[in-house]
Amino acid sequence: MCWLRLCVLPLFLAAAAALAAPAVGEQLPEIRALDVDGNEHLLRDLLGPGPTLLVAITDRKAGDAMHAWFDEADRRAPRAQRVSIISVGVPFFVSDAYARSKARDNVPEKWRSRSLFDSEKGMARALRLGSGTTPWVFVVDPAGRVLARVHGTPADPAAARIWEALAR
Repeated sequence: MCWLRLCVLPLFLAAAAALAAPAVGEQLPEIRALDVDGNEHLLRDLLGPGPTLLVAITDRKAGDAMHAWFDEADRRAPRAQRVSIISVGVPFFVSDAYARSKARDNVPEKWRSRSLFDSEKGMARALRLGSGTTPWVFVVDPAGRVLARVHGTPADPAAARIWEALAR
């Protein structure tokens, strides 16, 4: 029994790490997706010349939590480039166009071209994000390398890492 734990535990830990969201220092994967208006983008083309705040949600009920991050960014890092990723699953009977239009209604017009949307969680899988109503927040450099990462709210103590990375 003990040998089983010694063999299986490392494999389990390696598999769990492979499923974890991109870590600090890791490159974001290449993502091609439509924004909430239906225009195609490469994620790397939306990154700014300095650090970019990227907030990702994987549940349609996480919209308020995403807004909280951007509201706090208005206060702490108003000049920071921003990208949002809305990668949620919707029932088969809801069309992608309808789901996209509902997302568009909740995104300020000036940010719509920087708000990527998919209704089949494709971006969430590419970024190895789990499910839930808690946003994943990254600060990435112009090359798409993660400078800071938090899975939480702007009120979490760990959020300080995001604001520090944006100030660089």
